[in-house]
Amino acid sequence: MDTSTSSSYRRYVIALLALAALAAAGWAISLVPGQPKEPLQVTWVIAHEPVSLFDRASVIFAEEFQKRSGRPMRLTVLGPKDVSGTTAGILSKDVVFGELDSDRAQLASVSVGALAKSDPKIAVINLPFLFADYESAEKVFDGDIGKTLLDGVSNASSVRGLAFTFSGGFMVVESDTTSLKSAMDLQGKRVATINGQMSQKVLRSFGAVPEAVDGTEGAVAIGARLDSYDGMELPYTRIPVEAGQKPKYIYETNHSLFTTIIVAGDAFYDSLRARERVALDEAIARAAKAEREDSIAYGLSHRA
Repeated sequence: MDTSTSSSYRRYVIALLALAALAAAGWAISLVPGQPKEPLQVTWVIAHEPVSLFDRASVIFAEEFQKRSGRPMRLTVLGPKDVSGTTAGILSKDVVFGELDSDRAQLASVSVGALAKSDPKIAVINLPFLFADYESAEKVFDGDIGKTLLDGVSNASSVRGLAFTFSGGFMVVESDTTSLKSAMDLQGKRVATINGQMSQKVLRSFGAVPEAVDGTEGAVAIGARLDSYDGMELPYTRIPVEAGQKPKYIYETNHSLFTTIIVAGDAFYDSLRARERVALDEAIARAAKAEREDSIAYGLSHRA
């Protein structure tokens, strides 16, 4: 498998070269008669941190697509820094859609909050206490309701919704100044959130005063301003423990699930042959499952 990577993501090289080694050792791709022999060029933009949650998923995606379609793939994975050149946080919806609409990128992973600007119905996923646990969420995402929601994204925008991922997890409220132990403790407290209008409404329903924060600043920069608020709504995966941020207090509300979606540009998806579309859908489904597993594990490690 031919794979090109940005300089910022050399960590992909080892995993992807492992697949190349398998191919060199005799792992053959059986090309279907009439299938294009040239590699399919795919750039996958991860619009949010941590990009590492897609390390294993991207390898599984490329391997599964080649196996199911019979066509080799040249995969490039880019994060926010690679696309913007400056930000270490979250790429805006307009930037991501611009990459997909121009065909500079073919796939992207974006937050539900960002997609809600095009399809407000998708914001239902961010309603409080909708899911009891990760397992119940996955049953919804992989079932008929999930397909209906993904179709809504496809119909309301220039991208095609492919699969739900976590890239976050259940929300908690962290604070460096206030010990929060019950919903009553949120009354009148200024709580920052990066997750859009639905999250602001949820916090307001608890009696808190929501403060919208620009997620493109990045978790480290946002975390540095934690003491400017009474609290901040984040999933464990968004607390940059590696950068030394360890809030003094965490109120484990688990009130909403921070969810992301893998999407494809319409022009790219429509350009694929029927067999390749089926292979893409199946490969993305496998990749999404792996990403969700890794997101859950990553969140638990940060919690610990």
